[in-house]
Amino acid sequence: MLKIIFMAIISAFCTNMADAQNSFNITIKLDSSIITKNIQIQYYDGKNTTFLPDTFGNARTFVFKSEYYSPLASFTISYTDSAKNFYGNDFFLNNKPAIINFHFTVNKENKLGYTYIQNATPIYDTVSNKIWVKYRAFMTDSSMTKENEEFDAFLKNHPGFITNDSLNSVFKKYYKIHINRVMRFLKQYPNDYFSFWYFINQVAQPGQILRKDTAYLKEQLAYIKAVFPAKFTGSVEGQELIKNYAAAINPPPLKLNEAVPSFTITTIDGKKISLKDLRGKYVLLDFWATWCGPCLAEMPFVKGVRKNYPDEKLVIVGVSSDYDSKKFIEFVKQENMNWPQFYDKNRVISKLYGVDAIPLMVLINKEGKMIYKSDFKQNDQNALPKVLESIN
Repeated sequence: MLKIIFMAIISAFCTNMADAQNSFNITIKLDSSIITKNIQIQYYDGKNTTFLPDTFGNARTFVFKSEYYSPLASFTISYTDSAKNFYGNDFFLNNKPAIINFHFTVNKENKLGYTYIQNATPIYDTVSNKIWVKYRAFMTDSSMTKENEEFDAFLKNHPGFITNDSLNSVFKKYYKIHINRVMRFLKQYPNDYFSFWYFINQVAQPGQILRKDTAYLKEQLAYIKAVFPAKFTGSVEGQELIKNYAAAINPPPLKLNEAVPSFTITTIDGKKISLKDLRGKYVLLDFWATWCGPCLAEMPFVKGVRKNYPDEKLVIVGVSSDYDSKKFIEFVKQENMNWPQFYDKNRVISKLYGVDAIPLMVLINKEGKMIYKSDFKQNDQNALPKVLESIN
């Protein structure tokens, strides 16, 4: 009996070590058809989505590597051409050294093409991913034609639905129908990692559009546990997903003059920021998104704070809950938002701080305690400066 227990402990330890020791290595080459400064790269490691800084400069070859905690790592490359059109491509990576040579031509699919590929699998490829072929057929089946057309017409006719409560409610109805159909499809292929990956990256709602619909979050959590096998749900990646649902369903309370939860993030320019390392400075967390009208209206105020308080006294960190990473990054550059920005796609920080509405600001003092949080009763532009006076 002791031997069995001992072997089980060793097995569990080795499994955890294996999770931690997976690593990918990829060489990216860009030919002369690509403007190197217009390339953006990100990867998902089973825990977080990480953006790489503007890496290439004038170079056309780049090598990077990292650990991952899932059966496969996923890598996304985005490109903006001279006409400001977006192109991209997504790949699965394993622990074998990968090479991809990229080439750009204008195309209707908005795909950034490649001339050579080794040890990387294009995710949305109709040759290598047969499940993707079946998915596309399932989602455009004649039984869905009417609803698809209605949804498309709604999006076309109501571009400002996000800021209109009644239109937003209609959108969510259509959206829920759409992702419920996706879930019915994925249920047919629960043992294929693509299904689990697609659920996490395209379907899971903590931090997304339906994040406030607690009943629906509970439905999705029950779906995860019933549909996907233990090899996925019991992995580091799966447990992280389940933890995200638990935090979204029961968000943690955060009180004034109490210590805030710590975090370590990688900003969109590739820099790591740890809240613990910022002790001795005031830290202002600005929760926002490009689709949020009030957030954009508040932006000149944030810029004014940045101008009036030096970085050695006050560190500002933007935390974006944008749905479109490319639009978010482009906006930050255009608006010259010269303070660290984190793409909180999975609402890791938002959930940690119990943020369920934006814009919202949190001011943390030198001792790591929250001394200000937007309450949506007072205007930040009036209330926050009074608290900031203590910095000078």
